[in-house]
Amino acid sequence: MELFAKARWSGLWTWKLGYAYQGDFDYVFPPYELLNGELVNEDVRGNADVNLAYAAWAPQAEISGKFSLSAAIGAGWQRVDLDEEPDRREIDDGLTTYTKLELHFHTCERFALRTEAG
Repeated sequence: MELFAKARWSGLWTWKLGYAYQGDFDYVFPPYELLNGELVNEDVRGNADVNLAYAAWAPQAEISGKFSLSAAIGAGWQRVDLDEEPDRREIDDGLTTYTKLELHFHTCERFALRTEAG
């Protein structure tokens, strides 16, 4: 799920602010070696919750009367929460890059369909 607002003054002068909930994932970390050389034999299992707030420059170009292409590049604050037994901890919190490429199909003046990769 992603919520965002765009401010557009021209095709090249467009800015985007948003929040993206990137999902709740189950994960398994395989056995790994500790700093002292000891091997942990058990898999670490848990659940990760990923959130991202971002600001990006998002220029948009008209391809034809019904199609337009936009890209976004910016920075965001990412929060990843791991839920492992027996406690909950946060990892990988901090700044991250935000990139996206979108193709818009304008069905009429007020509505559009959009596909994106990013």
